[in-house]
Amino acid sequence: MNLLNKEIKSSLPPLFSQDANRDPIVYAKLFAPDMSWKCYIAEGSENGSEFVIYGFFDGYVKTWGQLSLIELQSKAKRNGLTIQLDQCFRPTLLSEALRADNQP
Repeated sequence: MNLLNKEIKSSLPPLFSQDANRDPIVYAKLFAPDMSWKCYIAEGSENGSEFVIYGFFDGYVKTWGQLSLIELQSKAKRNGLTIQLDQCFRPTLLSEALRADNQP
């Protein structure tokens, strides 16, 4: 399962580059169709053989966090979840992405 293609990975700013920004641009959105979990990805970097993302996780707990794609896929598999890339998502401010997803 390849969650992020090369184009998305190359468009992401490196880890820690948006630290000072309270409302960063998020470049991609992952989601679990069988539950109300989303991850808005703000940054990403290669770390050895892994690709590490930093983003806002919106689910039971809402928090910023860092996770490798391998770790994310492993956790999803253990819990019987499917994680997908939102193909229609376009880079936007986090506040705008959250507002758009929470409209009735």
